[in-house]
Amino acid sequence: MIGPAQRQRAETVRAAMAFGSAYDAAAPQLSILEVVASSCRDRVRLSFDYVSADATATSRYVEPCKLVALDTRWYLVACDCDREDWRTFRIDRIDAPVPGRNAFPARTAPASNLYDYVRFNMSELDARHRVVLEIDAPGDRVRDAYGTWVDVEELTEARCRLTMDTDSFRWPTHIVANLDAPFTVVSPPAFQQHLLALAAQLYDSDPSCGSHRTH
Repeated sequence: MIGPAQRQRAETVRAAMAFGSAYDAAAPQLSILEVVASSCRDRVRLSFDYVSADATATSRYVEPCKLVALDTRWYLVACDCDREDWRTFRIDRIDAPVPGRNAFPARTAPASNLYDYVRFNMSELDARHRVVLEIDAPGDRVRDAYGTWVDVEELTEARCRLTMDTDSFRWPTHIVANLDAPFTVVSPPAFQQHLLALAAQLYDSDPSCGSHRTH
């Protein structure tokens, strides 16, 4: 049975969130998440240590606005007091958050839909790879299936170019595995090598291929 304390913690986090797709898969440390969510709810400034995508360590002092759960990540949208501008922080890169005592005056959020705001800025937040594919399929078909996460450009009526920024090859691998259409990896070469290695691994583990080896 969920007790009053646990229920209050859950409500604190929920009240501070803007939901995106697949939010149940996001799993930052609950202790950090609770501190950040409480700071959003109580509108108190928050200081914390932060490690950026390029491994730069900094100390931040912000006015938190909202938590956003997007794909498999959680983010904090906040106004950075030192930089006097809005910033988005990945929760799993936050450490040692310390809330202030006094509430700050409410600011107008940088967008009416913070889920879309974070999603459209994902390339600056997380991306280490820009994956470009040319696909033998109409652009509308690919856009209908994956347009939320990728940019699709028509090359011909039956061929399109897909571009996405990502911090890993997991999601583009899922896309090409489910396209049911021939495709060409334009860039990066590392993604092509990733797919070739994966194909070799799958072939090697398939008993029907005749050269099965157990590792």
